[in-house]
Amino acid sequence: MRIEFTAPGVAVPKARPRFTRSGRTYTPAKTQAFEKQIALMARQAMADAGVRRIESSAVSVLAYFYYTPPQSWTKRRKQEVVEKITVPKTTKPDIDNLKKAVLDGMNGVVFADDALVSRISAEKLYSYEFGNSTKIIVYTEDDQGTAK
Repeated sequence: MRIEFTAPGVAVPKARPRFTRSGRTYTPAKTQAFEKQIALMARQAMADAGVRRIESSAVSVLAYFYYTPPQSWTKRRKQEVVEKITVPKTTKPDIDNLKKAVLDGMNGVVFADDALVSRISAEKLYSYEFGNSTKIIVYTEDDQGTAK
């Protein structure tokens, strides 16, 4: 089984839980919206591929978080992105929080539990070609999937 999808927009990292005055916890709205978008795109990709939720197989996830370069960059730095198509992003948000948001969005949709994920690879990149987007590839261990 293999699905691949791209979610448009800026990736939102998993934020820390917030607390109300009465002591209840909640996930911030921005994080919830991103997780819902990932879940929606994953459902659509699964429907298009004609696959069902993974219940017990080991799962691998590849995640590519694309960002457009900042306007403040010099022409030279911007040209480097144009020539190389992608350049590593070494600023916030942290990649581990981005991965958490993606896995939480797919939890219960693509796989029964995110404990089934045995391998995950993620990259944060600047790119004009891909703009602000998140590309996700999910496959089971019996299927091989490598692509950018």
